Amino acid sequence: MSQSHDAAKTSSLLDNQRHGKGDSGIELDAPLSEDELQRRIEELMASDPPPPAHPMLPKLASGAPPQARIKNVQAFIEEFQYNYTGNVFFGITGVRGDQSLTRILNVARNVIKQALPIKCVEAVRLRTICCC
Repeated sequence: MSQSHDAAKTSSLLDNQRHGKGDSGIELDAPLSEDELQRRIEELMASDPPPPAHPMLPKLASGAPPQARIKNVQAFIEEFQYNYTGNVFFGITGVRGDQSLTRILNVARNVIKQALPIKCVEAVRLRTICCC
């Protein structure tokens, strides 16, 4: 990254400061000096992010009413974050009618194993594995 881009980013961060705790759990006392802000940015960059949570497949009782089963599946899918990055993590570029159920279930298992952010196509795969 260029220094001008770093300076613009730091300036933007200074402009967007708020009271309370940030996502990192570090107390933010506004206004921060530019040196203090830079020190905190460096601390965050040096720290390891927490590992992603690995959602577990819901246990669906066969005698449970459909509404309860749907609610459990929806809660499971909502544990995954939405993929805003634009990156394709699972090699799914769209829905193809010629994919076998085995392929669809393998993708769903991979989504659960990696616990990366998902898009709608991956959510459909997750629903499929929950219903099989």
